[in-house]
Amino acid sequence: MELPNEFFTVYSFATLSGSSTIVFLITSVIKYLTDGKFNPKWLAFFVAELIACLAVWLSTDKGVVSFIIGLLNGMLIFATAMGINTVVTSPQESGSSDKINKVMGTTGTAAKAPKTRFFTRW
Repeated sequence: MELPNEFFTVYSFATLSGSSTIVFLITSVIKYLTDGKFNPKWLAFFVAELIACLAVWLSTDKGVVSFIIGLLNGMLIFATAMGINTVVTSPQESGSSDKINKVMGTTGTAAKAPKTRFFTRW
């Protein structure tokens, strides 16, 4: 089996795994760069629908049914990206360091988790 020469190609965007990986990466990078100051679920949904509608627009069949199927495909891309996010990230949610501090009886900032990590749940 020969290894691919490129990371992403135009053709990899047309697959479910490629498009959901793109949604996951775009959402995670923007969330990390903005310190999580927005709801990343809506960004992921918007990017997934944008990719699906772009795929329909680039196809030869541009009927109403194709756009409806494209919207459903966007939801599938979003759900797959959410699954990637759930598998890759830890089960701890925001505020878990406060719970740990309460159980351990500590109140200082030394026991708190870092503010923003790259792989965090949406």
